[in-house]
Amino acid sequence: MRNLFVQKLHKLITNDPRVILLTADLGFGAFECFEPYRNKQYFNVGICEQLMASMAAGLSLEGFKVFIYSIGIFPSLRCLEQIRNDISYHDCTVTIVTTGVGFSYGSLGMTHHCVQDIGVIRSIPNIDIFTPSNSYEMNEVFNDIDGISYLRIDKSELDLIPKNRLSDSFCFCYFQNDKFEEKEKTLILSHGSIGSISFPFLKNKFKIDFYTLACIKESKGLLDLCKKYKKIVTIEEHSEVNGFFCFVSSMLAKHKILKEIDFIALPENHVSIVGDQNYLREELKLNSEALYSKII
Repeated sequence: MRNLFVQKLHKLITNDPRVILLTADLGFGAFECFEPYRNKQYFNVGICEQLMASMAAGLSLEGFKVFIYSIGIFPSLRCLEQIRNDISYHDCTVTIVTTGVGFSYGSLGMTHHCVQDIGVIRSIPNIDIFTPSNSYEMNEVFNDIDGISYLRIDKSELDLIPKNRLSDSFCFCYFQNDKFEEKEKTLILSHGSIGSISFPFLKNKFKIDFYTLACIKESKGLLDLCKKYKKIVTIEEHSEVNGFFCFVSSMLAKHKILKEIDFIALPENHVSIVGDQNYLREELKLNSEALYSKII
C-alpha cells in the first residue's frame, strides 16, 4: 500500500507545484522519486513532528496542499496539540499520513503500537479518517482525500479484491452468502488488514457477509446496510475505546437503530508484550478463533 501511495503522491506533486510533502526523517527508501523536488516541494524537517504539523498548517494557509508523513503514532499522538490547534482549528488542507499502524512495529515495543490513534483523532473536529485495507482501497480513496485527512497505511494487506462498493461511501463488499437473507445473517465490518481473520468463514455454510470501511464516516448507504442484518460484528486492530466499534455503535444509536452488535478489539490496557504483528494478534485474541465465537 505504501508504494502505491508514493506513486500517486509523486504524480500529484509532478502535476501540481502547490502540493508539498514533509517528512520527519523517515521514508527515504520509498521517497527517492521525490529527490528532484527536495527543498522545493519535498522537505525533511528532522525528528520534529510537532514542527512538521505546524509548518504544514502555515503552508496550507498560504495556499499549499500539504502531506505530512511518519510512522506509527508519531504523526498523530506526538503532535496532537498542533493537529488540534493549528491544522483543525484553522481548517487547513493537510493530510496526515502514518504507515505501520496497529502492531506493524510490535517488535519495537508499546511505544510503537499504533492502537489508540483513531480514538484520539476521532475526537478532533473536521478530520476525515481513511483506513484502506489494501492497495485496491488505497487507489479508491486517494483521489477523495481533501481538506483535513488522516490516512492510515498498514504494512500488511487484505489479500482479496472486493465484489462491489456502496455508491455513497468507501464501504466495500468482499463476501456475500446468497444462500441466506440478510435478516438471517451476521454482518462483519472491519478496516485495515485485520479483516483477514474472517477468511476461514467466507464460505456458504456460514451465515455471514463481509464488508470493509475505508473511511470512518457515516453515510446513508452504510446505515441502510446495517439495518438489514440480524447481527453486526466489528473487527479492529485498535483499542476498544472510541475506535471502530464505538463509531458503528454510536452511529446506530444516533439513528435509533436497535441491533445486536459485538466486537473484536483490544482492551484499553497498555500492551507490554513484544513481538511481531502476527504474534501479538494471536496473543491478544485478534484471531479467527475469537471471531468464530462471535458469529456462531
